[in-house]
Amino acid sequence: MTLVGCDVGPSSSDPVVTPAELARATFETRAWTALGRCVQCHGKTPTIDFLAPGTVDEAYASVFAFQPPVVDVTTPGSSLLLTMGQHRGPALLPAEASALLGWLESERTARVPAAQSPTLIGPFQPQLDALTVVELGIPGAQLRVVAAPFAGLYLSKIELVAGATGFHLVHPLFVAKPGGAIVLDDLDRFRDLDLELAPGETVELGAAAFLPFSSTDPLTIYIRTLEAR
Repeated sequence: MTLVGCDVGPSSSDPVVTPAELARATFETRAWTALGRCVQCHGKTPTIDFLAPGTVDEAYASVFAFQPPVVDVTTPGSSLLLTMGQHRGPALLPAEASALLGWLESERTARVPAAQSPTLIGPFQPQLDALTVVELGIPGAQLRVVAAPFAGLYLSKIELVAGATGFHLVHPLFVAKPGGAIVLDDLDRFRDLDLELAPGETVELGAAAFLPFSSTDPLTIYIRTLEAR
């Protein structure tokens, strides 16, 4: 049965993902993979071992404590981790640099009080075989999704709807927190999304299969920029 117009808001019982948790999960899920070629030297070589001792849990602390600093969460793009280029080791590949920059941007949000905070939408539970409508906090602005049974979570419809006021949206990241463990959209598929919606406009984002998620997971969306126009 299809339930049309199911308006879902956050529940006090749903697990909320904090910015600090999101930053840590981004390091473990994306940044650590991007640093895979670096660990051999920077995990154990004296004086350059900012990833010591070469394990993801301990390297997360080491990379912030290392002197001279290799990360700058105030201006992530200027971090030595990103700018060192070709040295005794190879330069970062574009995909590796992008993953590291995304992680450092999430650290800025979590650690720098003056940083622009993303908009947090949810948690909300998508309804299977139904239209789930999620309010975005701007009058009339909505996210509308239809979830279907799948090995993970399959959204057969994802669309954004503007009300009487248009809005600007940049980089929505889908996140779940089943059982206390944070799971990210493994593809970060909307990282390059930058949309301007005119009043009354609807934009269809297509369908998406989120393999790491379960259809029973409440979802949270972190939106880098969400502002009325």
